[in-house]
Amino acid sequence: SSQSLSYSSLFYKLEECNPNQYKRCVEQQNPACVQHIHKSSVMEFCAPLYQVHQFQWDHVDAITVIRNPLERVWSMFRFRTKDCYNCLDLKTIYNYMDQYYGRNQTLAIQENDDLLKNVREDIKSGCLAQLVNHQTHNLLSSNIVQDDDLSVWISSSVDNSESNEKQKEQIMEEAIYNLRHQFVIVGITEELDMTANMIGHVFPWLATKVSSSSISFEYNDNDSVGQNNHATDAQQPPPPPQSNKKCPLGHANSSPRNNRCGPSNTHWDLPSTPPDEETIRLIYKYNQLDLKLYEAAQQRFQLQKEAYQQINK
Repeated sequence: SSQSLSYSSLFYKLEECNPNQYKRCVEQQNPACVQHIHKSSVMEFCAPLYQVHQFQWDHVDAITVIRNPLERVWSMFRFRTKDCYNCLDLKTIYNYMDQYYGRNQTLAIQENDDLLKNVREDIKSGCLAQLVNHQTHNLLSSNIVQDDDLSVWISSSVDNSESNEKQKEQIMEEAIYNLRHQFVIVGITEELDMTANMIGHVFPWLATKVSSSSISFEYNDNDSVGQNNHATDAQQPPPPPQSNKKCPLGHANSSPRNNRCGPSNTHWDLPSTPPDEETIRLIYKYNQLDLKLYEAAQQRFQLQKEAYQQINK
């Protein structure tokens, strides 16, 4: 008779892009959510880093993947053009944020403003936050900036006063420190294949390719069946076939085929890259902190990549 071991991992995810679920969970209003988090051994956490404290996930083996801010913002805009941004041009969105969140220093929307009148308030605040230094925000381990205080992030892009510069330095210092000390692996979206290879090296059960030839099967009579050690007893089962199991990374959250932003709910065909220099300028303007974070992530990734390549020569 043979003896086998079966392993299973409980998985759960918490995403700020689902604002109602996220808020109820972090405010302990959803016992089922909290229970799932405590039971899970693997978790996808798309939210500010400081929120992990209340779930006692401070010392877990964490992975993060950082993306070029220009590509990330434009991808977000294409992905949720309708439900987040009411089919508005991205330049209009940035001008709106500057007017109501930056210069006026208020989170209130004037009654006569109809730019985002059809978008729910909870979705609106989360969606707008995605366009302004959002990766930096999510790497803060302290609540130095309130989740709903979008004016701070707008000011980080348009206000160069001495007091604001000091706050930006504090934010960047904390975010980059966490990038370097809170994560086992720092990946880069632009090098996703290498990121996946490194993840599979550190966490073998997350590898995109698993070979059965590397697995040793043990039996009760101490005979073993493996790559180079076959049991001679005819009653023992044969070794498993020498096959490779591949689990390639899929492309999740791709842009919709019909964003319903054209005439009569047809598709507004947006290019895969920002369409003009003004859009690019605005994305860079409102993501200056994310650009610095991305540079630090690239440096960290390169060190890890060199170490991985040395090990796997």
